[in-house]
Amino acid sequence: MSTLELFWPEKRSYLKLWSWTTETDTDYVAHIIKSIANGGRDHSLRVLTARIGAHKTDMTIPKSNRDEKTLPAIVKMAQTPEQIATLEREAAMYRVLKKVQGRAVPKIYGHFRGRVDGKEIQCLLMQYGKPPFMGDRDYIGRYNMDAIYAIHASGIVHGDLLDERHMIESRNTIMVVDLSTATTHRCMHGQKVMGRDGVCRIAKCPEVAALEEKYGSYYDLWISAGGGHGLLSPCFENARSPTVEMTLLW
Repeated sequence: MSTLELFWPEKRSYLKLWSWTTETDTDYVAHIIKSIANGGRDHSLRVLTARIGAHKTDMTIPKSNRDEKTLPAIVKMAQTPEQIATLEREAAMYRVLKKVQGRAVPKIYGHFRGRVDGKEIQCLLMQYGKPPFMGDRDYIGRYNMDAIYAIHASGIVHGDLLDERHMIESRNTIMVVDLSTATTHRCMHGQKVMGRDGVCRIAKCPEVAALEEKYGSYYDLWISAGGGHGLLSPCFENARSPTVEMTLLW
């Protein structure tokens, strides 16, 4: 079991939450800095920035929300039944992406629960990120596609990545956020498919194909991510050639 103590210094308020899904018994402390946005496509979720630390670890416990020696983090909170259902779904999607947390999606420190005045409250404590710098489109495109390939190869389709609202920059890499409406997905993008008519076709995932159209196609990154479950064909490189017939497979 892991715990999370939340402090709102300006309001002099305090809340303690618990998690039974984390793999460690880490006890986190978070000092809330400010509310930055209403999160995701369910605009009632609260998104807060915080400074965090943890007892019995090498993470320094913050003395205040201005303690820059401690780690910045995001606290995503839900209070109503609808918000809680949305947050639980998002937490489940992050668990599917556990192996690429900290690289393609933010690291999740824990999914915590508690009660306030007899009503359930939940929060997701996660790695901090900021909107990415969009100056060099080629540079950003490669980093964006690296994260997108990784989540698809791991079994998730996001569903809303055609703008940069769901991309953050953290520790010199680009990550995908807001998985509240993401779904599990076996991505066949790039696989060679032989039709009954004997014509070689290339399976194309609609989300990946649309994002490649925007950011560029990076065959090396898709292979590195394990895309196509190891069955990728060199036809991937010729997917836009008029001599290769294509199909959409979801």
